[in-house]
Amino acid sequence: MAQILKLEADLQLKTPADKLYNLLKTQNQHVPKVSSDKVQSVQVLEGDWETEGSVRLWKGTIDGKVEVFKERAEVDEANKTITSVAIGGTILDLYSSYKLTIKVASKSEGALLKISIEYEKLNEDAPPPNKYLRYVSNIVKDIDSHHAN
Repeated sequence: MAQILKLEADLQLKTPADKLYNLLKTQNQHVPKVSSDKVQSVQVLEGDWETEGSVRLWKGTIDGKVEVFKERAEVDEANKTITSVAIGGTILDLYSSYKLTIKVASKSEGALLKISIEYEKLNEDAPPPNKYLRYVSNIVKDIDSHHAN
């Protein structure tokens, strides 16, 4: 029986929590401008930038290799949580399931962002998705640097 595993990281950011949450939830199309060395394109395949259930295709460079990630977006407004469920792309070459969740919380100054990845390996040899956790963390840091003021 397969096992669901989990990785987590916390980031302290300067951008106010409400602003950061709205940027991450509805403005993914701007990520390639802010983090062009990591993300080359993001496009909507079904739905739009704001609607839960929308499907987006990301193309980016991770550890020097171009990868694609097809996601279905889920949003929990009450908890300021955004979840991306993998429904296609390079990541599914290693994992039978992959779910990235970003939760934004307010701090006295800025925001605390919790990133978690729940995944199930396709086989025992598949590495944990540490590179994807670093990748997403670095993109969020780029967004924070761009929007903190």
